[in-house]
Amino acid sequence: MARPLRIEYPGAWYHVMNRGRRKEPIFFEAWDYDLFLKVLKEAHRLFKIEIHAYAFMPNHYHLLIRTPEGNLSRAMRHINGVYTQKINKRMKTDGSLFRGRYKSIVIHAEEYLLELVRYIHQNPLKAGLEDRLGEYKWSSYRGYLNKEAGVDWLYKKEVLKLFSEYENESIRKLKIFMNEEMPPELIKTMESVKWPVFLGGAKFKEKIEKLLKGKEIDGREIPQYKDEVKFRGPRLGNEGLKKLIEMKKDILRAKWSRTLLRQRRALFFIMKDATSKSNKEIRTLLQGISGITDSAIAKQYRMAVEEVDNRKGCYEEVKKFMEELKSLFET
Repeated sequence: MARPLRIEYPGAWYHVMNRGRRKEPIFFEAWDYDLFLKVLKEAHRLFKIEIHAYAFMPNHYHLLIRTPEGNLSRAMRHINGVYTQKINKRMKTDGSLFRGRYKSIVIHAEEYLLELVRYIHQNPLKAGLEDRLGEYKWSSYRGYLNKEAGVDWLYKKEVLKLFSEYENESIRKLKIFMNEEMPPELIKTMESVKWPVFLGGAKFKEKIEKLLKGKEIDGREIPQYKDEVKFRGPRLGNEGLKKLIEMKKDILRAKWSRTLLRQRRALFFIMKDATSKSNKEIRTLLQGISGITDSAIAKQYRMAVEEVDNRKGCYEEVKKFMEELKSLFET
């Protein structure tokens, strides 16, 4: 059977779903749901994806994603792969957790953004996992209603601004919309075994068909592509990254000084966070510096993420280097 087509371009919106093999569970206890949230956060940071809605059911998940860099495949490979590895390690099993590749639909957000937010958030209710919308813990809808109940990396403004420029009014109107029935034809599409490649009108279809024929197009030709879509945080190109490595070789060689180790960790954080490069790609660029392995980079990055999130450890060094290296960043 041929693999489903993957359409990728900067600024693309997707509804993504994956299910456990043979419809078996992919989440077994609360720890697993928390783990999946952490993996999503890591993917958001590494690949600059925007997650606008999610719902985790015991044997499948739904995500609404926008990809400023046009890199859905890389992000999803990371999400499914890392989560599977960690679950296998915890449960002392091996092999695949999911039934195969994830399903995805490229969507014309102007037409379908709100409908898919509603579809995703109504899933737990239809599955009997809650009595009223907003009760289920493992859905982003709670985060839309109350920021204290959500995650700090969830993108909500894009949806809320479609209801009102005022947050309280937006939430009130969102609640009304969420409790209304969805169009039956859309439900039928989303519940079919085979998803369409895209959802959108004639103009959207025309642009997507160009991509399917292998023609390169500017993402801004796609309706609802936002010129103002930019990455959260600065970006380093290849030349900028090489200059950074050259400038900071002494720190990267550091082993014993506690201060230098914090600075080194800060540099690994910047290298991954500002480039979306893999550990192997970074290690290749660091050839000639002993003691650098893929696992060492991964470990230092994980430590740095926690320290930056909690504003401790290498946090100040990251801020200092970001300021120092502004001239190297691409906007």
